Amino acid sequence: MLTLMVTGGINLFHRGELKGLVPFTLGVLMLTGLKGPKSTSESPTRKIWLLTFLGKQTRTIVTSLTLVLNWPFPIVGYIEVELKQVDQDFPLKKPIYCQEDGAYVDGLVSISMIPDDKDDPDGMPHWKSGGEKIQDFLNIDGIAGAKTQLDDILTAWVQKFGNKHSSVWMETQSMEISGELLRRIMEGKVATGHPHGDIDDTTGFGLRFPKFQVILRPVEAVMNARNDYLVEEAQRRAELMDTETMNRRIAARAEVYESRGETRTMKEIRDELFDENTLKAGKYQKTVNQGGLNVSDVTNRGGTT
Repeated sequence: MLTLMVTGGINLFHRGELKGLVPFTLGVLMLTGLKGPKSTSESPTRKIWLLTFLGKQTRTIVTSLTLVLNWPFPIVGYIEVELKQVDQDFPLKKPIYCQEDGAYVDGLVSISMIPDDKDDPDGMPHWKSGGEKIQDFLNIDGIAGAKTQLDDILTAWVQKFGNKHSSVWMETQSMEISGELLRRIMEGKVATGHPHGDIDDTTGFGLRFPKFQVILRPVEAVMNARNDYLVEEAQRRAELMDTETMNRRIAARAEVYESRGETRTMKEIRDELFDENTLKAGKYQKTVNQGGLNVSDVTNRGGTT
């Protein structure tokens, strides 16, 4: 560009030769093609360009000024990509059946996603450059395409975990499920439906996922059944403990009476202890009339008066 402008300018302006007009004009046109992605106050998100050559995508990413040759037709052009993080919740389309216990879980997958313009670390399986991943991102129609594909596949892939585990495992192992599912997505191994019924692999989404969380919970019927079972179990244990405690108290009271040379039946001792407990709890007041007329102010705090 500079060579054309300097050479043409010398010939045109210094020597007065019209033949300098052509290189000078070419140089000026090239200068107008010197541009790069930039953020504005209206659109502050960082942007990048993926360069094109003769209308075809390259793997070259531009983050600052570069020379674009889009005259008289787009020799070197660009596609602008906005590196904006998008948060999206994907509710599961149906309850997940858990094979081990026959119960169901429900929930969602909560995701934050952003176009991935970074080269993979060295040694990573299925290594891709940032340019290749931006190509993937554009080829699935960007964020809109990613939402559509993820919405279609997430329920099916969570169900794959349900085919091997119980509902309790699914609820408590969300980190393991999230990590494994994310790894498969990043490697382009999420299953999609093939027209002939086979399973194909996606080619990757070209996205980073700052957040990828599978959140599962039992369906309402299962949750209610569990709660009812826990309440019944607690009541049963409490009743067993009460019975055991009462039996120990009856035995201790019988020993006291025997030491005094007195005789009481087990029923009499049980009734005696019952009266003591209910009086202590304030359930009723007991009046013993040894002659005359007694008037009692009885407050019923539950039970029978």
